Amino acid sequence: MNAILLVVLPLISALAITEALELLVSLFFGMRRSDELWTVGYVNLITNPLLNYFMMLEVQFHGIKIGMGGLLLLELLIVIAEWLLMLYALRKNPVRLFFQSLVMNGVSAIGGTWLLLWMTM
Repeated sequence: MNAILLVVLPLISALAITEALELLVSLFFGMRRSDELWTVGYVNLITNPLLNYFMMLEVQFHGIKIGMGGLLLLELLIVIAEWLLMLYALRKNPVRLFFQSLVMNGVSAIGGTWLLLWMTM
């Protein structure tokens, strides 16, 4: 049971922090309607676990070596995926949604890095 918690707890914590930070950024970008905020939340439910799974493999199990370049590539892919999903669901200004996706993921990457450092201390 403890081994499962060691794997699942960081993933849940990372998702919770990502959801909170990216929803705050979305509010800053003027998203107020419930469908807009739910879209951001659902998009994160798709992309965040995938990214954190790869990070978990590297950090905790050393199963793969991503490196900084690989991490930046993964983050860029997440930005593009979230942008396309939000664009499909919300049908808003593509440039604004791309910039929002970029800022959301930048903020959540900093928050995730902080969480990772805090949990490994």
